[in-house]
Amino acid sequence: MRVSAGMTSAAIGAAAALTLATIELTVARAGAPPGAFHLVWRHAFAAIAMEMVIGAGLGAALVTRPPFSRFLFPIGILTFVQWGLWGSRWLLNRHGLGTHLNVRSIAVVVASIVACAALTAFTMRAKSGRRSGLAGLLLIPFAVYTAHWVQTHNESDHHYRANYTLHHPQSAVPPSSNAPPPGARNLLVIVADTLRADALGCYGNPDNPTPVIDRLASRGVRFADVTSTSSWTRPAMATLWTGLSPREHGVNALVGNLDESVETIPERFRAMGYDTFAVVANPILKQHFGFGQGFASFDDRTHATDAAYFMAGYLPAVALGVSQERAMIRSDRAARVVDRFFERLPNDRPFLAWVHFFDPHAPYSPPEAYKKKFVRTPVPHFRYGYDGTDLELTEDRAAFATYRALYDAEVRYLDDQLGRLFVSLIRRGLDRNTVVVFLSDHGEQFREHGGLLHGYSLYQEEVRIPLIVTGPDLPQGAVVNRPISLVDLPGVFEELARVAPKQGSRDWARLTDESATPGALFADVDANLHGIDVALSSVRQGMQKRMVDRNRERTELYDLAVDPGEMFDLTDQRPPWGESLGELQRAFDRDHPRVRREAAELDAASKDALRSLGYIQ
Repeated sequence: MRVSAGMTSAAIGAAAALTLATIELTVARAGAPPGAFHLVWRHAFAAIAMEMVIGAGLGAALVTRPPFSRFLFPIGILTFVQWGLWGSRWLLNRHGLGTHLNVRSIAVVVASIVACAALTAFTMRAKSGRRSGLAGLLLIPFAVYTAHWVQTHNESDHHYRANYTLHHPQSAVPPSSNAPPPGARNLLVIVADTLRADALGCYGNPDNPTPVIDRLASRGVRFADVTSTSSWTRPAMATLWTGLSPREHGVNALVGNLDESVETIPERFRAMGYDTFAVVANPILKQHFGFGQGFASFDDRTHATDAAYFMAGYLPAVALGVSQERAMIRSDRAARVVDRFFERLPNDRPFLAWVHFFDPHAPYSPPEAYKKKFVRTPVPHFRYGYDGTDLELTEDRAAFATYRALYDAEVRYLDDQLGRLFVSLIRRGLDRNTVVVFLSDHGEQFREHGGLLHGYSLYQEEVRIPLIVTGPDLPQGAVVNRPISLVDLPGVFEELARVAPKQGSRDWARLTDESATPGALFADVDANLHGIDVALSSVRQGMQKRMVDRNRERTELYDLAVDPGEMFDLTDQRPPWGESLGELQRAFDRDHPRVRREAAELDAASKDALRSLGYIQ
């Protein structure tokens, strides 16, 4: 009889917990932005199951109480538990605390336990249990409001900017004591992550003029046909700072290091007395991956919040409009990156600086003013681009137009912030002695060849990048149409900065020589990205291009002169140049076998960042 009563009580308790979760889920369903409810539902199953198990135990503990008490008591207890967890979480972010094991958080948890104990005592002593049950019921809106308030405050820019430095302190290596060569110039390398060349006005986009970047091109040299060495960030950036192909530097895997034995451009500049520093907003370019080699300081501060919220407290926060992507990954917007650059800018010696903007990488989350300007239709709720439902949303034409408009809005926002940067350089008089190299690491797909985002292919929309170089004594308004590779660029850095190791260096002249025979341009993707193993390589000479998918044993051939969009695969037609490109690719494979460096040991925050970006599961 006692067992039967206990089981009945447990069932009543589980039903109570289910009721609480259902109420929260109903609030979420009513308030969630269009297209967002799938995100709420994803988290709901685990939350409901957990609450039902706990609720069953709580209900069984009151086997002697009336059914009404057994039903509402778990609601009150779970509400107090949620409140304690959310309160502790707010304290962590508000005060920059590194762990829950601190006085404030422990006090909040203890307070919630005391509240649970008080409710328990009240329920056990109550004859009917109606008053305690009513108290538990009234706590539900309190829990909903608390979840929203805490989540909103956790995501505020004020608290984020105040506390993110605690988790990722920048490196601090003393600059070299050597004196830079006479006449040395500053070299400022600006990388806009995931920026397609054709997203810019100066590269032929009439719908989205980018006045700052366009003006930069009119005052310098614009390279019209540049191919990156990969279609995702880490191998491309390792090439930028080593002058080596991905096969040579070995940074192919998601968490592979740039080996310390590889000499980097910053190391050479630092040895010559330059102040070398970096401000990097992409979380997969941290210094412990080897990208800090040669930089006297490497500011890689990014912030990933913990998205694994406990129980159903997450649901009302979603329903009440808190941005999903901000809860997953926080990297500084361009405005803050510019601020960080000027905070670090030296005054006493020539510098080599790397400024890496995360814009316009997904999630496409431009400031509200830019969103209103570019987005003409209601905004579907995109999570961060790597979600299956996001991909389904883009199959709707209106939703896809919004998706692309958000990207264009980020590009324009970045352009405006670059304007701030260049105006400040001019005001400081640094423009007269600074060479600016502006480029991207790779492009982005928008349903070309059926794909989205980047890293899955080596088509032109992913590997064609912008490159603009301006500086004293450089031609103004010049355009170089000869195809070049990202691997060609690092070789001219020292010459541009007038610290070339050999007198009379002509690397820049060769790079800009339109009459020179185009060299072979190689690109690779050899990594597991978002749970998918990708093994691609391509070679291009002139306007002919060959691509190989090693996993699918598939080869594609394109003539970009007549088919720049790579719509017509010529493999079956066996053009004569196809075999010569195949020989080039096989020779490259023999000379540069596939290499994957050992994975770096990831800290918890970096794992969170990679997971939130979809790179790891």
